[in-house]
Amino acid sequence: MKVSVIIPLFNNAYKELSNCLAGLNEQTVLPEEVIIVSNISLKLPSYKFNVKSVIIETPFSIATAINAGLKLIKDGIVCFTDPDTVPYENWIQKIIEIYKSDTRIGGVGGRDEIYRDNKLVNAKGVKIVGTLTAWGRLIGNHHNIISAPQEVDFLKGSNMSFRRELVTGFDKNISGFYWWEQPVCLKIKFLGYKLIYSPDIKVKHFKYNGQTSNEKDIFMHSQNTTYLILRYGFWITKPLFLLYVFFIGQTHNPGILKAVLSSSLTNSFGFLSASAKGKIRGIKLFLSVRKELLSTKKAN
Repeated sequence: MKVSVIIPLFNNAYKELSNCLAGLNEQTVLPEEVIIVSNISLKLPSYKFNVKSVIIETPFSIATAINAGLKLIKDGIVCFTDPDTVPYENWIQKIIEIYKSDTRIGGVGGRDEIYRDNKLVNAKGVKIVGTLTAWGRLIGNHHNIISAPQEVDFLKGSNMSFRRELVTGFDKNISGFYWWEQPVCLKIKFLGYKLIYSPDIKVKHFKYNGQTSNEKDIFMHSQNTTYLILRYGFWITKPLFLLYVFFIGQTHNPGILKAVLSSSLTNSFGFLSASAKGKIRGIKLFLSVRKELLSTKKAN
């Protein structure tokens, strides 16, 4: 089974990339090729697999980077990870084993163990992973601990894979680095395929030290989430989602209640403003895309 790996290089993570490639070089089952997408030229040493470097112009987002890499892959399994990860040596082997177990499996992913200051962050035990609720809440938990593999609604970009023939491209309207995975995951589920999360498929994820949310992150998170649910969610989910995120919200997409209950009122109202602007931008983006789709249908 042919396996390709795509790594979008961002935030100048050159040192981290070398560790990631070293981890791929020690796989029990090697990838046939690794494609690195960035906005600069790279000089890389030789590895046991083919390495291809793709340069794209700005604006640089995960979706645009991934799409550029996908153009070089025609078939097989395409895996995705971040430059600041180090896959366990059986990462590819375990991914292949799950695909071979069922032809109706369209995507496979696993856990990213979070490290900060090179120390493993304590994770909690959970029962559900990668779930889209009826009211549009996205529950990740991909870094936490579950006891057994389970079918999920979406996977995490730092540790996921798909059958290449099921991936036509990632939605370029999902800007930045939040929730870019979900459109493809939801499309694959809509086609009747299964997405499997296995806790045994692991990468070490070395997050940037001192990384905290700011208003720009909140805006982008809120914009992408709103656009995602309005475009790809079920019709009953959409009004429930808007009520939920405007009046309640989540940590990275706060609503009124979340802001009022925050321990830091100064930050919370700044975050609430950024979140509201992001939601409005997401709604406008959805309406714009919807208008284009309707115009295309009428033309045909």
